[in-house]
Amino acid sequence: MKKVKVLFRHRSMEMGGVQKVLLDLLNNLDRNKFEIALLLNLNQGILLKDIPEDIHLSFLTEGKDSFSDNFILNKIQLGYRRLKLILFNKFPNLTKSKIPFVPDIEIGLFHYDLEGLINSPYKNSKKICWLHSNLSNLLHSFNINKIISLYEKCDLSIHVSQDTLDDAVKTSNGKFTNGIVIYNAFNINEIFKKSKVEEVYLENKYPTFISVGRIGKQKGYDMLYEVHKLLLVENIHHTIYIIGQGPDYNVLKQKIEHEGYSESFVLLGQKENPFPYIQSANFYVQSSRYEAYPLSIGEALILKKIVISTNVGGIREMIKNGENGLLTESSVGGIYEGMKKLLSNSELVIQIKNNLANIEEQFDSKKIFSQVEKILLGVVKK
Repeated sequence: MKKVKVLFRHRSMEMGGVQKVLLDLLNNLDRNKFEIALLLNLNQGILLKDIPEDIHLSFLTEGKDSFSDNFILNKIQLGYRRLKLILFNKFPNLTKSKIPFVPDIEIGLFHYDLEGLINSPYKNSKKICWLHSNLSNLLHSFNINKIISLYEKCDLSIHVSQDTLDDAVKTSNGKFTNGIVIYNAFNINEIFKKSKVEEVYLENKYPTFISVGRIGKQKGYDMLYEVHKLLLVENIHHTIYIIGQGPDYNVLKQKIEHEGYSESFVLLGQKENPFPYIQSANFYVQSSRYEAYPLSIGEALILKKIVISTNVGGIREMIKNGENGLLTESSVGGIYEGMKKLLSNSELVIQIKNNLANIEEQFDSKKIFSQVEKILLGVVKK
């Protein structure tokens, strides 16, 4: 059988949920059916080393990892990088020299990848966009009409949750007619294996919560911090650990230190392997203002951690309230009530813990990858 040639397009390989999904696809698509290449805009990111060796990797320009520490040279390199990206965007035929074959399918994994995907010099390739966030969340930051027009030109749009697809249809006033839902897959064996690579001991004098995410508005750690203080005022003792970096990291860190809570609300920074930390905690907390289908919640559930999360996006498709986790309103008051309930109701904790016994069956990765392969082969036949 002739192999289907698939080109994935993405910005870079920094630590993030989309990058993890990409790596899972690169590792699991059947090499007897597919020949695969990856084109990055920038040659940067800690996850570059995790790209399988048999994947043809290329990039449009160097990333910041190779830039000079000298301020002036750094600015010159940034300017040169920006110029190269503009040239590739204006003259897409230049990208042909970076790609080892004429692709049958091109896949963009984020809205940042759309323009390059649609302007591809390979006019006959099938174009697939993979939507990892709700369109409505982009309304105030991007030209949403332009994004919708680019999505309309794709042959297929894949959404990571039903909520994400419904939101796309609503936000585009019904213009999305080519959307399907494929849940993110989880490498269950790898999650278990990485959780045992090292032993991590979090302070366990009081119940411990952990969360993994980018420290910015989306994840709502500013709300979680306010909840933490309210609970301590009522002598409901606990400790919260946050793994991640982000634009609000320094502001939040300074506030925590200034107010004297750095021993009970702990910012651990970025961790390449967060699983031993998740394993060591009592609970996993997600305080997001919006989400699509967060990998971190699935990973915590697979490690049998009780998850308390705001009821946003596709999270309600992962957690059944009161059964395998706890859902709250996305507000300081909502998160406060949920955490207080969890910390004061031992019977609820035992009930949810028992329901997590076979939770990994909910995340059947083989079934998901089989679904992806079937869809890719079907797109080519069309």
